[in-house]
Amino acid sequence: MKFQLALDAVELQQAKAIVGKIHRELDIVEMGTPFLWRYPLDVIREFKNEFPDVEILADLKIMDGGAYCANMAFDAGADIVTVSALSLDENIKGAVAAAREKNRKVLADLMAVPVDEIAKTALRVEQIGVDYVCIHRGIGIKTSPLAGLKILKETLTTAGAAIAGGIDAVTLGEIAPYNPDLVIMGSVLTGAPNPLAVLTELKEIGRSKEHKKQERTEETHGTECR
Repeated sequence: MKFQLALDAVELQQAKAIVGKIHRELDIVEMGTPFLWRYPLDVIREFKNEFPDVEILADLKIMDGGAYCANMAFDAGADIVTVSALSLDENIKGAVAAAREKNRKVLADLMAVPVDEIAKTALRVEQIGVDYVCIHRGIGIKTSPLAGLKILKETLTTAGAAIAGGIDAVTLGEIAPYNPDLVIMGSVLTGAPNPLAVLTELKEIGRSKEHKKQERTEETHGTECR
């Protein structure tokens, strides 16, 4: 289970201060969509130079011009770019081709995909070649993303399952037993007085729940074998 910090509605200096406190405990730092609207793509290079020990994700949610837009982010230093799973196959194929050429990655965002279409859409983008597929609960949406995560874990075979949107200690405790490959957290960290303490707690919750799930699976398997 990897942990990603999403930088969205934060000022540049605040963002750098937060990442400076917790980057050693993170796997990925996300330049969020509103963050990249506010600051030029060169901000990706700034973070990559300052925090070389973490991957940088550019949350562009590319809808068109997949290869061109992905290459702009990759050339600025991004390790991962996001595409909208609602976009045309050719758009996603372009982003994936750019990623393969530069040894980078692509995450397909399922925001606005209906629950009954998640499996079909996830399988489609996985077959195109994305590295992650993300269940993403948008701002203001109250429904739990747990059902979508379950579908992803049952559907995906090569791509990793990611989950984002309002994740805190409670929701992480609910989703961690389903072993998402990538957990994306935003305001729970950017709004915390001590983001390192919160991240440490969240990682402990996530990994303890994940471990208990594995233990139950092993016990069930052992009983079946006997």
